[in-house]
Amino acid sequence: MPAAADVSVAVRDLLGPRPAAPLHPELLAAFVDGYRRTAGHALTLDALLLHRAAFAAQQLAEAPDVMDRGPEGEGWLSDLVATLNRHYAEQRDIVVAMAEGRRRPTVLPD
Repeated sequence: MPAAADVSVAVRDLLGPRPAAPLHPELLAAFVDGYRRTAGHALTLDALLLHRAAFAAQQLAEAPDVMDRGPEGEGWLSDLVATLNRHYAEQRDIVVAMAEGRRRPTVLPD
C-alpha cells in the first residue's frame, strides 16, 4: 500500500530507532487517526513497520554512495561521518529486527 510507505517515512521520528515500540506512541496514534479521517485510509502499525524497514534497507543500499568521500577534511566532516555511521547502524538494526521478527505486540493507543 503506497499510503503506508509514505506515512512510514513521514512518521519515522515518531517510530524512533525501535519502530515496534514507537518512541512517541500517542503522537503516532494521533497522526494515523488524523490520516485515516482525512485520507480515508486506515493504516496498521504492522504495515508501517514493514515499510519503515524497507526504507531503512534503501538507505543502507545507498550508504556507499553517500559515504564515498575524499580525504579527511575539516572537523565538521568528521562529525558528519560519525553521525552518518550512527544513523546507518540504527537503520541496520531496524532491518535486522524486522527480518528476525522480534517485535512486540503492535497495538496503537486509542
